[in-house]
Amino acid sequence: MVSKLLGVQNIIMMFPYFTAAFILLIIGKIVFQKTTSYCIDDELTEKDNPAMGILLGGYLLGLALAISTTITGQGIGDVASLKAGFMTIGVFGACSIVLLRLSVIVMDKLILSKFSVHKEITKDQNIGVALVTAGSCVASGLMIAGVMSGTSDSLLIGIRDMVAYWVLGQVILVIGSKLFQKFTSYDDQKLLEGGDGVEVQNIPIGLLWCGFLIAQGIIIKATLTGATSDLLRECMVTAAASLVGLLLFAVIHVVTDRFLLPKSKISKEIAEDHNPAAGVVCGVAFVAIALLLSPIVNPMTNGTAENVVEIVEVVEKPAAPVVAETPAPVEEVKVAAPVEPVKKQVE
Repeated sequence: MVSKLLGVQNIIMMFPYFTAAFILLIIGKIVFQKTTSYCIDDELTEKDNPAMGILLGGYLLGLALAISTTITGQGIGDVASLKAGFMTIGVFGACSIVLLRLSVIVMDKLILSKFSVHKEITKDQNIGVALVTAGSCVASGLMIAGVMSGTSDSLLIGIRDMVAYWVLGQVILVIGSKLFQKFTSYDDQKLLEGGDGVEVQNIPIGLLWCGFLIAQGIIIKATLTGATSDLLRECMVTAAASLVGLLLFAVIHVVTDRFLLPKSKISKEIAEDHNPAAGVVCGVAFVAIALLLSPIVNPMTNGTAENVVEIVEVVEKPAAPVVAETPAPVEEVKVAAPVEPVKKQVE
């Protein structure tokens, strides 16, 4: 009962931070709306555009993942702690808004570079393109969340680390997407666009690619969780883990083709039959493998590191020999002789 009361008290004490984070989420939506050529309100309400809903939903989810990490570990109880907490949430929340907005630009220019994403979202209401863009936003949000769980010597160094690791994450996303297109036997972007003789937009490719991007984000988040300001070391570890993840994804793509969908090839189901079920299964397989791999690339994600240290310490320390204690000898108690009463002399 006491623990439940303490939990409720903690929620009440942390509510100002929740309010600040929620305000940042609204600001992030406004920034996205003001810095794009999308008429978001018209697309959502007048045109009933599902592609815009998916894109905006993925952006808000990625932003929430990034901002939520700023609340963790903030002090409560006094004015000084509240001021420091609001400063941290405000600064790193603002950085998250800017970096996530730049992530959408990276997606438009470097990943889906063979056609106009704006046209596909607004004019064609292309759900597949929206899924890929939303997956990129979620992956970027996961990366930022991993970075902000680390430690830095100062506020400025923390911002520098955040930007540096975001750049690394975007490079990995772009390279991973290029390799993803090499894994497949069809032209992903051509089928995704639905142009040049392709009459139907290919939603299964969007589902598959979206799952692949989110899986990359999960692995990068795991490697960056608890990252320090040692940029060179952290970048090398993250790049190595991402390479292992990409190799596993390639293997899983083959395994899924042969075991999860044994009666037909994935390439046929996605490229020719436009089977959304195949896209869902393969996309979820990527995410599942990333979730299984994340505690391996960084044991801190599930507390394994502390448990391993404790186990090693217990194993390495030899048990102290048990020595039987010899009872102390009982001293003989001597009884004092009775004292004779002293008679007062009467003069």
